[in-house]
Amino acid sequence: MTAGFQYICYKRSREVEVETESPKQTRPEKLKDPHSFFYETAESIMSIRRFSDLPITIKTDDPDFFSQIPTDNITTIKMDRKIDRPLFRTHEKLYELKDLPYDNTFLLDTETVFLDNPETLLGSGQHIQIARETRPPNNPLKRVLLRQYNSGFVVVECNKQWQKIINQAIDVFENLDNYPITENEKKLASWQGDQWFVHKAIDLIYDTKIGVLPQEWNVRKTLLDVIKKPKLIHVRGSVILEKTKQQHNFPLHFLGKSPINNEGIKFFKEAVNFSKKSFNDNEDF
Repeated sequence: MTAGFQYICYKRSREVEVETESPKQTRPEKLKDPHSFFYETAESIMSIRRFSDLPITIKTDDPDFFSQIPTDNITTIKMDRKIDRPLFRTHEKLYELKDLPYDNTFLLDTETVFLDNPETLLGSGQHIQIARETRPPNNPLKRVLLRQYNSGFVVVECNKQWQKIINQAIDVFENLDNYPITENEKKLASWQGDQWFVHKAIDLIYDTKIGVLPQEWNVRKTLLDVIKKPKLIHVRGSVILEKTKQQHNFPLHFLGKSPINNEGIKFFKEAVNFSKKSFNDNEDF
């Protein structure tokens, strides 16, 4: 039985639409660097290598970028962009979740950092293991877990069952009108990312053995000050990462205030230069 990690990582358009306080409105924003997800992935990979030598597969539209990461056993797969939707909504990730590279696959969002060895989760006897979603950190009185799952970290131990889930999620995405959902849900569906459709699929498949992970395996910003010994943090932003680093004493190679070693500094500079070259080579990025 093979085991390994999978990331989905793609360049973001220089011009994006981001949410305002109203979930139905957006505002334009210019990105300084379309490779922001790539830096996150590099940091996440280096955190894995503190605990595990399992192979890593990255599905990406820019495979050459990852040749600069100072670690081994990484495979890249060229990803063709499929969905003409707002990029920040991540719908297209659904299609990259269909065919997994290993018998047991750890599925990861780019903005994840391991503080413990995920290999200890293998052999659970479940089809998938996944933690629950948390509320946004707007109100500290609402530090409760939601019924929904968070797909930023999933342990898949049965590819056949996972295929059923993803095929169902894609069908919900492509044929939403065929499903018994409320009119309000239909209106909101276009604003949802891959996680919403995966959750809908899980609700529609009745024979999945789901192991609910302890929340220490998917600590979002809301719970950073609540869970004292996180095993995986799932947050975005150098300031938050730097604060969490000081709290839990783990290294940051590419994010945070500064890289920590010569290899990290070398990668960071080369990656930035690579991004600038990409701007000049392709007007869309």
